[in-house]
Parts: sequence; C-alpha cells; structure tokens
Amino acid sequence: MFSPSAKKNHIMQILNLDTYSIFVGDIWEHLQQFLSEKKYSHTFILVDENTMECCLPVFFEKIKNTNSEIIIIPPERLIKLSKLVNISGQNSCE
Repeated sequence: MFSPSAKKNHIMQILNLDTYSIFVGDIWEHLQQFLSEKKYSHTFILVDENTMECCLPVFFEKIKNTNSEIIIIPPERLIKLSKLVNISGQNSCE
C-alpha cells in the first residue's frame, strides 16, 4: 500500500515492501536528508551513457555535497548488473 508523504507541496509516496521501500514522486528532499544522515564517506553512481547525459545533471542540481564517483556502464551490462545485484544482494546494503 502506498503511504503519501507531503511536505512543502512536494508529494512523495512510499511503497513499503518486506525487505525494501520504493519511493515515488518528488524524492529529492528525502534523498538529500538520507545521504546527509548516513554520512557516507563516498558514494558510487552507476549510469549508462544516456542516463549520464540526461539525468545526472538533474541529480547533481538537486543533491548537494555528494562525494560521488561516476561509473559509466554500457546499457547491456547495466541490465545484467542490476539483475545480479537483485538476485545476490537483496537487502545487503543495510
């Protein structure tokens, strides 16, 4: 079930599943808060060429103060990697 969360006219919905949650909508404020609270020393962002060109600038415009390394992966490898992580690493990042 989606549980709506509204703040400053920004609507975000959260779908809570057994082992993870999916955030839908305006997630930027929540993501910035999450990254700030976790205080990661470094983050890695996996992108393909299209995502790097079209989406990454928006990400860095919205999310500040990230010490991120960009890893560019060909689209066909990104699909294989996402399947591998989904199969072998469920909930392993917590």
